[in-house]
Parts: sequence; C-alpha cells; structure tokens
Amino acid sequence: MNLNRIVLLFCMYSLYSCTNNYDDKVVPDRKINNEDRSLLSLNFDSSDSVFLISHKSTLKIKRDTPIDYESVQLFENGNLNKEIIKESIKINDYNELVKILDSKITDSIFKPYNCFMPHHAILVYFKNRIDYLHICFLCKTYETPENSIFSKIVIDNKIFDLLDSFFKKNGIKYFPKLDE
Repeated sequence: MNLNRIVLLFCMYSLYSCTNNYDDKVVPDRKINNEDRSLLSLNFDSSDSVFLISHKSTLKIKRDTPIDYESVQLFENGNLNKEIIKESIKINDYNELVKILDSKITDSIFKPYNCFMPHHAILVYFKNRIDYLHICFLCKTYETPENSIFSKIVIDNKIFDLLDSFFKKNGIKYFPKLDE
C-alpha cells in the first residue's frame, strides 16, 4: 500500500472520528462556584510564567503498517516534548486570558466528539511543575492533568471562540485544518 493511500485512509478516519456520535444535546451545566474561578486568578498570580503554544499533531502514522498510528505526547517523562512545538509565546499580561477562562458559562456545552487532536495549549510554569490546558479547537475539546489549576474549568462554545481569538491576537498563527 503506497503512502498516498495511507494518508487518504488516515484523513478519512480523522473526518469520521471528528463527527459527533451523540445527539447535539447540551451537557448538564456543571456548577462552578465563584471561589473556584477566583482560585484560577490566584494560581496565575503565583506562577513563574505563562505561555501559549501551538504544536504538530500528537498522532503519528506508522509507515510500516497501513492504517496504524502511534500517539506522541505533549509531555514525555514529565518534560515538554519540544520536538512537536511549532510556536511558543510568553504572555506577560495574562489578565485577559484569566478573564476569558473565568467567564460565566452562557453558551452551549456539547458532549465530546470522538476525536481529540489538539494543536494548542496554555502552559503555566511553577517552580516544581508545569500545569497546562491542552486544547483542540477543531472539535472543541480540552484536557488537563489531574489536580490541575484548570481542572474545574468548563469551556463553552463562546469561551472556545474567545480563546481562539486570544491565541491569534497574541501571535499564534498555526491553526491547522482537519486534513492537515
């Protein structure tokens, strides 16, 4: 099987997996109290630095098998995988970012899609650890590590749009389409 056919199969799989297998019903609103939201601001204040990044896909096609792929992690052995990073921009004034993440939920929150091919993240550096919010703008899903400063965040469609604009406004240019 030639490489073009493998890529075509992978793209078809990606398109299929980014479709929502659920009814587009709103997930019941998780209650986020104001104390949790203000904690986010305090955590940002105590951080050493905050970065926005874009990166290559975390899915990698294996060349020796027709449709098999392997996952490449954003963090390997606790360290940022710099090989996949495309852009990294330090945010000195993160107040707007915190305001976006602290926004009240006013829009729909859909059940997650089957795919998760993130290409963006917010990295918050502390003395002994890095916390992150890993974002897939294509299917509007995100993940955080356990016990993260972001773990109580709920992101609706409006907040995804605001985050997308914030990344672009701060110089992130890499926003791949579904077939990239």
